[in-house]
Parts: sequence; C-alpha cells; structure tokens
Amino acid sequence: MSTVSPIRLARFGDNSDSQSQISGDRQGCLLNLPRAAATAVAGRPTAKAFSDHHSLPGRATSSAFPPLSVPVKIAYPTQQKISSVANRTTCKKFSRIKKAMKKTKAHGEYIRRINNAIKYIAANIDSKPSLDEVASASHFSPFHFHRIFHGITGETVNDFITRKRMELAANRLVCKRELTVTDIAEMGGFSSSANFAKAFKLYFGITPSQLRDPANVESSKIGKIYSKYGKAFDARSLYSQFVTDTVNFNPDKLEKLLMDVKVKQQEAKQVAYLTSPKGYDLDAIFETWDKIINWAQASGIENNESKRFALCHDNPMVTPTDKCRYDATIEIDDSVPVGAPFATQTIPAGSYAVAYYKGDGDKVSNFYMELYANWLPASGFEPDNYPPIAQYLNDSRQDGYVEMNAYIKLKELSA
Repeated sequence: MSTVSPIRLARFGDNSDSQSQISGDRQGCLLNLPRAAATAVAGRPTAKAFSDHHSLPGRATSSAFPPLSVPVKIAYPTQQKISSVANRTTCKKFSRIKKAMKKTKAHGEYIRRINNAIKYIAANIDSKPSLDEVASASHFSPFHFHRIFHGITGETVNDFITRKRMELAANRLVCKRELTVTDIAEMGGFSSSANFAKAFKLYFGITPSQLRDPANVESSKIGKIYSKYGKAFDARSLYSQFVTDTVNFNPDKLEKLLMDVKVKQQEAKQVAYLTSPKGYDLDAIFETWDKIINWAQASGIENNESKRFALCHDNPMVTPTDKCRYDATIEIDDSVPVGAPFATQTIPAGSYAVAYYKGDGDKVSNFYMELYANWLPASGFEPDNYPPIAQYLNDSRQDGYVEMNAYIKLKELSA
C-alpha cells in the first residue's frame, strides 16, 4: 500500500523540488508522493510549495517567492490525486512486469534454439559440421549465431565442437576395446592416427594408448580440459572398480545389482523438458526440477513422480560438470500447450536395460560406468544412440540419498 511520506522541513531559500520517485523490487514498489513544508523565519511564516511533475491544486505558477508578509497556503495532495498517482504507478509497474515477461520468453526462445544447435552438433559430430550448418539448425543467421552461442553457452562453436569430439573419442577408447586407435581416429574424422593422438593429448594431457592402460595411468592436469575448464582428468574413473581395484561400492552388493538388471520394452513418451543452466551442478538441477514441476502443476498436469525422467547426455568423467547437458522432463499428452523456456521431445520406444539404484548421489555416474563396463558386454546388446535416463523415485533433498531406476536404450549387438 502506498504511503504519504512525512512532511520535510525546508530552510528559507531552499530551491529544491520534490519529485515523485518510483522504486521497484521483487516484492512490489514503493511510491514516494510529493511533499510540502514551511518554516518560520523571525516569527513570520514563509514557505515555498514544493512542486513535482504532477499538477497539484494550489501549485505556484511563478518561480518567484511570495512576499514574506503574506502567508502562503501550503498545497497538500488530495486523496483523489494520491489515487491518480498510485494508479499511474501501478500501470507503470505492470508495464515493467509485462516487458520483463516478454524478455524472459525471448530468452527462453534463444535457449531453445541454441539447444537445437547443440542437438544438431551431437547428431553430426563425426562429420565436423560447419558454422553455417549449425546456425541453420538454430534458425539464427550465421553472422550473429556465433555471438549468441558464446553468450549462452560460454564457449565458441569451435571450442564446443572440439570438446565434444574429444569426449566422444575418450568414451570410444574405453567402451569399444575391439577398435584400434586408428579406427577411432577415422570414425572421428581425423586425417590420421598421429593427428588424433596429438589432439587428444593436447586436450586430456595423456595419449589414447595411455587411456587404455588404466593400471598405469595417473590423473592429468596438463591438458586443455584443466587449463580451460578447470577439470582434472582421471582416466581410472572411466573403468570398473573391478579393473582399477578401487571400492566405490560393496563388491557383493554391486554384483547383485548387476544381476538384477532387466531388459524391458518401453513405449514412446511425449515429454516437456527444461535444460539445466549449469549442467550437473546439484543446485541447478534442483532449481530446474522446481521450475518444471511448478509449470506442470499450473498446467493441470498430474503430479506423478513415475512420469518424471532426467536425460543425462554427458559423461561427467570426461565432461566438466557445468558443461554436461541435463534435461528434466515430465510426460505430457498432445493437448498440453508448451512454450519457451520449456520445449517438447519424444523419448523413443524400444528395448531398455533397467537397473535399480539406491545410494549416494555422488556415485550415480560410477553406477552407470559399472553397467557399461560389466553388464552390457555380457548382455548381447550394445547401447543405442540415446542418452541414459534416470527415473527418480524419491526426493534426495529430504532423504539424503538417491533412489532411482537407470534406463539405457539398447540395440542388438552388430557383428
């Protein structure tokens, strides 16, 4: 509620004017209404009516002071005038809110388009997509696209593509042991294995051959992944604890978890999603879930935890935490309107490995690595080209642990 400020005493000859000032904050705005005052000099009443930008009753039309012997009637704002000022202030406030909403929607649309560019890069990473091709996927002009991309992701397009090529190569070196270093270099579009090895060492600080020797390799802080992104590269974290003799999980319990993995057929799911602004950063993930859950409730979507899925696009063992891509998704039907910053996608139908996990949230990525290293090779399947999915079964903020089903999309093992 607007309030009238206390009367301020003014010295004789004070030529300052009081103006209506509007200050807004997240909770609302406070209106400082015009003030008027007078003081006595040598026992004689003198005054100047303080003016503002509004025409108040009794406002002086001359800048000259009245004779000292003539009393001046001070013009106080009427209730009608207060209401008028307050109404104009309210209109201005709503105008600012409307502009802010438009700005938020525009920013959400930019993020949606940049996410489309990132998806295009991921789908065509081995062919080294050009700037024009990536810009076309985002529907931005190539002239402006690289500035917009850098402004939102914090990386240039070239740095992003280089990083994704190196991360994919590292995953292939670990998970596709049947391929030679030369094979992986060719798959990644490198002109030779020597050029690939040079680029790999420049980025990770170790050679591809060293990555394939986890018993002797040590963590590195000399590659670009550390100097540019601040991430020390620990090659041993990419391998099962049964290979590196580390203990992330109780061995007996881990073996039981791996034995209980099921292969299930899943139908396609239409989902609305919101991408975490800081990757796998825990606070950013919680904030992202809060936003999309609030949106879903406001849209009349059933509050059902079984219809919430997280798409975890990147391996945090090779990708800096804040650069990982994490989508919080909620299953919807076609009748639900979805606008920026939210978007829609389809979780495809098919065969999925489903593994139950309950434990420390910091070890979820290690659990996925155990599935890839131990369960998949003996399953008769290989991972399809789709990110792992997490279906959370509890609120880890309240419980202090994570309970979830981990999904990995499968395809038949090719000869």
